[in-house]
Amino acid sequence: MPLFMLKWFQDPSLMMQLDGGAAPKQKALRVLEAPEPTNILWENLEYTRFQRFCRRSLSFSFTILIIIISFAVIVWGKSFNESLNNTSKQCANATFTETCDLSLNWSQLFTFGCTSQTSCTLADIWGATNQTLRANTPLQLDTATMAAKILVGSGCRLNSTTADIINPSSLSTECSTAVSSISDVQWRALTNAQWLNVTSSTVSDCATCLCASAMASSSMLSLWYSSINLGFSSPKYTNADGKGFCSEQAVQELTRRGLQVGAIVVVVVFNKLMQISTQYLARFERHHTVAQQETSIANAVFYGQFLNTALVSLVVNAKFNFVKDSLPSDVRSWFPLFSGSYSDFEISWFDVVGTQLLVTIIVNIVLPSVPLATSIINKWLAPCFSIPILQRDLHQRYLQDEFLLSPRYGMLLNVLFCCYMYSAGIPILYLVGTLFFLAAMYLDRIQLLRYSKNPPQFDETLALNFLSALRYAVLLHLCFGCWIFSATNMFPRPSIFSSSSISGISSQNQTSSFEDRLLNRMLIAYTCFTVLMIVLTVLEHTPARPVLQLLWNNVIAFLLLLFNSISSLICRSPSSGQDPEKGEDGDRQDPPYLEALLGRHFGNFPSSYNLKKISEYEEVLNEDSGLVDSILPAAWVDPKVQDAMKRLEQDKRDAVDTL
Repeated sequence: MPLFMLKWFQDPSLMMQLDGGAAPKQKALRVLEAPEPTNILWENLEYTRFQRFCRRSLSFSFTILIIIISFAVIVWGKSFNESLNNTSKQCANATFTETCDLSLNWSQLFTFGCTSQTSCTLADIWGATNQTLRANTPLQLDTATMAAKILVGSGCRLNSTTADIINPSSLSTECSTAVSSISDVQWRALTNAQWLNVTSSTVSDCATCLCASAMASSSMLSLWYSSINLGFSSPKYTNADGKGFCSEQAVQELTRRGLQVGAIVVVVVFNKLMQISTQYLARFERHHTVAQQETSIANAVFYGQFLNTALVSLVVNAKFNFVKDSLPSDVRSWFPLFSGSYSDFEISWFDVVGTQLLVTIIVNIVLPSVPLATSIINKWLAPCFSIPILQRDLHQRYLQDEFLLSPRYGMLLNVLFCCYMYSAGIPILYLVGTLFFLAAMYLDRIQLLRYSKNPPQFDETLALNFLSALRYAVLLHLCFGCWIFSATNMFPRPSIFSSSSISGISSQNQTSSFEDRLLNRMLIAYTCFTVLMIVLTVLEHTPARPVLQLLWNNVIAFLLLLFNSISSLICRSPSSGQDPEKGEDGDRQDPPYLEALLGRHFGNFPSSYNLKKISEYEEVLNEDSGLVDSILPAAWVDPKVQDAMKRLEQDKRDAVDTL
């Protein structure tokens, strides 16, 4: 209960009386359990509350700065990776591939690759005999796999009836094998071909698509290797600048894959740096107890790791046009947030972003083994390379490392929140989280019992801080579950306002309003429960919490009483001429507990709480039996005590008669 409310309910006789002149003041007292001596940081007790507040403010500012730096580095890497992915996404656009094909100078003459003449055109070399084939040669988008393929012009690619182009996945086996075999001469002519009526950036993007398609094809992989600069040999196929035709695409692909791995490594490294930096900052804050210091470290570690692990990928890959449109034009060009490729949760989001999140969380399973491995190395290998000289060296060798709970609690909270946040759409995160907690439990147990000092006797502050955060993880799971389950790009969600009972899956460009997403027939119960949990969580942090808790307890008591009354009415025998303790078939039917208690059906139910009035003890405790003095204490048979007991019994009887 807050201090300002404690003054309202505390007995004035228990308050501290302060001399305030004509109007004395009263201060409410709060009695707290004293911490364990090993839990107290004695050197920090001299710091006042104001001094510790200033230190916490500086520490908080520095923590925010570290989080911003790590956030900026990760966001920059993901934004650059996203810009590289935009080029590969253009290759999956049929309009773009057709533009690249038509931009080639099909009339350009070459002196090689000709069969019966000294010179021939690019169209002759590639077999693009008509306009339809020229619009789909060499690049054609396979709509089944949404990937561009390099194909040679041939009549088998045209429909014999309509003369339209056939999708690559629908070609016959013979035709597909024939048009997919690109010769050395054809690739040489393509790399030296001229481009008409397009900008240099478009030419570069078209060349990237050609090289990406060649790299993805097993039959053209050797041609792709001969078109890049390997460093120890010059490329065989070059562009107009003398560089390898696919060198730029190879660098982009290597950079893109390196950034995918680097993003995971950077997240893990910054999470480890956050653990180390927060330990120094928490000591700078000068807490009075070790539990408070460890709680501060755990919270800071959790905030930084959760931001780097779960939120950065979400905001970088999200696409919110209203956020970008609200920014100034000079900021909009470089602002990296909310300019991704996914405006909603869809299948491709789980393929790209979900996979990266899953790999990052799986890597965290290895992290609990790092302190244990370090302790094992220090215990068994360090003595082989160093000789203790000072007492400090002996302590470091034989006293072993400290078992710090705060980084472990922060890491546990991070994994827990990440799994709860995305588990509605990625159910395998439940298994990943379970494996992580099992690994952390066994590894920490080994390190605590064999490779660590005896930890100080903490109080329950750190554990209660962890338990209090679990409710917010559940709340986060419910909120993200509402948004994932209402994604119309993946699931049919009929609205409660529509008359139709079935609603199809919306297209990617079609957007639904906030009400249509959450107020549908499949999600209305889930949404209502989520709103109820949010309201209860908000009310829990208001000054009305004690009143609400009292009201809730009364509601529970009323419901239990109502349920008990209804159950007693249902279980009561309806027939009057029948034994109430026997059923219709003659078997004994026990009455409900409350009815049996009130009807004194229990065989050992006493008629009075006075032992002298119970038949089993009446003879023994009779004053004339002579056993009272040997059984009861002397104070019980004292005449004054007996007179006081008689007066109390008389007062009870008078009170009963009055009622």
